[in-house]
Amino acid sequence: VAVALYGIVALFALGAILSTGEYIIIVHLIPAYIIAILQVWIFDIRGDSRHWLPEVLGATVMSVFAVSIGLASGWTPDRALMLSIIIIARAIPTIVYVRARLRQIKSNETPSQRPLMLHAIAVIGVTMLSIWGYIPWLTILALIILLIRAVYFLQRGAIIPAKILGIQEIIFGLLLVSLTAIGYALT
Repeated sequence: VAVALYGIVALFALGAILSTGEYIIIVHLIPAYIIAILQVWIFDIRGDSRHWLPEVLGATVMSVFAVSIGLASGWTPDRALMLSIIIIARAIPTIVYVRARLRQIKSNETPSQRPLMLHAIAVIGVTMLSIWGYIPWLTILALIILLIRAVYFLQRGAIIPAKILGIQEIIFGLLLVSLTAIGYALT
């Protein structure tokens, strides 16, 4: 029922966009929809959606919708694309971090350095884009906080309920969105 409701809302939104003649807002969504459909067909139907690949694909596909929001708000395509890059720079390292933390919580397993490396790569990549003037500096601050969070919690290894880990990640996600929005408002 929920999927049908989402589909109806999506059709109305598509109709509204098509009625404006602003096709650029949705053209880039076509590959995203194809990947999303393949993800559901390949992973979700088979019950394999908790594998790292569908989680990363899902986050990456969802980031494309930020581009549409930026374009609908009148942003240039390159500026709108930066929203997607910011989401990916947060999502991929966080997915790997959360998976490592869950393994650490459930089996007291020593985490690999992969989450820290991915966070560092995200900070470096976003810093480069910020130096070139595409992304606000406050986004770098948010990603550095996420890197510090990963270092602290992976080294500390505190056993917490998975629900608390999820709440922490929602808060960190809101921090990234808030600092990025403030950063863009200041530019």
